[in-house]
Amino acid sequence: NWTIECSPVENFWIGMNSYALKELKNSRLNGVEVPNLRERVFAAGPGFLYVPKKGVNLFFNLYVESHVRARTAGTFWLARLLYQF
Repeated sequence: NWTIECSPVENFWIGMNSYALKELKNSRLNGVEVPNLRERVFAAGPGFLYVPKKGVNLFFNLYVESHVRARTAGTFWLARLLYQF
């Protein structure tokens, strides 16, 4: 995983996010190892963070998957509200 960001205005960050996955062992089907079936994926996309007040953070990330092997691929988004109390 990695993220790079900048803050163009106060309380708002914009950046790029990414992750990669590569399985170390083959997957198993009904308890039997399936040869050459290791998942692999790379995803990247924009991300945003908004902090309207101290202790409240709103994250939004969009990921586009590529270089996919042995799994479904797609585009998905993630929104998360972090409230500290």
